[in-house]
Amino acid sequence: MGIWTAMQISKLVYYILTTHLLGFSACCRSVQFTHDVRDKVLENHVIKSVQVPDKDKCEISCYQEPNCVSYNYGPAQSESPVCELNDRNHEQVTSSDLVSRQGYIYRQILVRNALASVPFLPSFSLT
Repeated sequence: MGIWTAMQISKLVYYILTTHLLGFSACCRSVQFTHDVRDKVLENHVIKSVQVPDKDKCEISCYQEPNCVSYNYGPAQSESPVCELNDRNHEQVTSSDLVSRQGYIYRQILVRNALASVPFLPSFSLT
């Protein structure tokens, strides 16, 4: 491990304050949603289910839930659609968990920990 500069230390302190002490953990999660898979849902991996007014609110709910990596939304034309947040995506489970459900949308997200690409943090291990 090299010598840390004052700038690296101050940025690390800022990260610790914003993510752990102040609870802004979302600042370090970069999310990009994939395309909609219509008339499909992922079963057996729902960690939270909420009623939402639209798909955008479901995406926001998934973004705010650190363990969410995919969601089911629907029925799309309903007055009270349900947003089911999943802790797995269809690539992490058996194909039998991705099932047909008319009027629903399944959507996977790509999650990248923003800290992995922060150039000011030197490599180190806690073990």
